[in-house]
Amino acid sequence: MDNKISTYSPAFSIVSWIALVGGIVTYLLGLWNAEMQLNEKGYYFAVLVLGLFSAASYQKTVRDKYEGIPTTSIYYMTCLTVFIISVALLMVGLWNA
Repeated sequence: MDNKISTYSPAFSIVSWIALVGGIVTYLLGLWNAEMQLNEKGYYFAVLVLGLFSAASYQKTVRDKYEGIPTTSIYYMTCLTVFIISVALLMVGLWNA
């Protein structure tokens, strides 16, 4: 079996990590400084964690499928569905704010 593993440049990886950490820190700082009740802040934090987990899991599943590692389609669809739900929950929360 020939595994097709593509490697990225160190600059790409570093910039990707900086963008991810910068986005999370900015989101959390905005949440910390927001004048909301604690339960509202908890809701937005939970949506952030749900979105990050589902996106990372979906990305890993796509990468595994590309590399020929067996993945189940139900897990693939579950990750995608949960990511879409987390984005929808964020939009509903912002709409009702």
